[in-house]
Amino acid sequence: MTISSYNEFVEIVKSSCFYGNSYEGDQPALFFRGQSNVEWRIEPSISRQASKIQKSEREILSKILPLKDSRSLFSEISYIQHYKDKTRFIDFTTDYKVALFFACRDIMNRKEEDAEKDGAVFIVPYAPHQSNWKTSKMLVNLLSINEDSEISIYDVTRKYPALQNDYPNLSSACSALKSFLENGFMVLPDEQDKENNLRIQRQKGCFYVCGMEICRNTPFPESTTFKPFSISTPWLKTEKVKKIIIPYSVKKEIMDVLSKENITEEFLLS
Repeated sequence: MTISSYNEFVEIVKSSCFYGNSYEGDQPALFFRGQSNVEWRIEPSISRQASKIQKSEREILSKILPLKDSRSLFSEISYIQHYKDKTRFIDFTTDYKVALFFACRDIMNRKEEDAEKDGAVFIVPYAPHQSNWKTSKMLVNLLSINEDSEISIYDVTRKYPALQNDYPNLSSACSALKSFLENGFMVLPDEQDKENNLRIQRQKGCFYVCGMEICRNTPFPESTTFKPFSISTPWLKTEKVKKIIIPYSVKKEIMDVLSKENITEEFLLS
């Protein structure tokens, strides 16, 4: 789907069956991601250096573990994602205007020799997790394991007891872990995460935490194996994700509108 104006994009968002009427508590039902090149896939920044994912993630963890204060591992990694380094987190926002900004921002710094690229905004309906839920803790804790090769869910869950935290038994922990590995999930930051990260506040940010690659998939979670420190985003490739193409010819108009509402680089990226 391709738009021809800012107003047309707004109408598409508002016509979504999820917009404005599918809230549980304060949890929004629609998430947005803007990318300035329509040809780019949705992928975490760390996957652009695929051969170094394990090394990179271990280096990140070595700098922040053990945690020195009350902040969670999720909070630390989200801060790193915005200010320091590449991670397996993918930035999304609950504000379509912020996504539009990132889809169009290249026009502000474009050099004469740069190609004129259409952008895209991806709209994702999702029932998100909270950063302090046991689901979020489990998948983030997977980054702490010290394994180099394929391992079964049963073995990793027994070897690293933290993965069983908050689950009544080993079997239920294995079932939950398989689901997370296969799909990843969207996580909303809590108030403490926001206090520690100005960009999350201003961008109304949230994160899709990528799962890991399943190697041998079986009906029994315990015997399913996976590859540690790999990246898997199958859910983001399904038909549930709507892609709106933003033609290069309307990027300036959109940026002018956003600027009047203080959706600017200075505000969002400080």
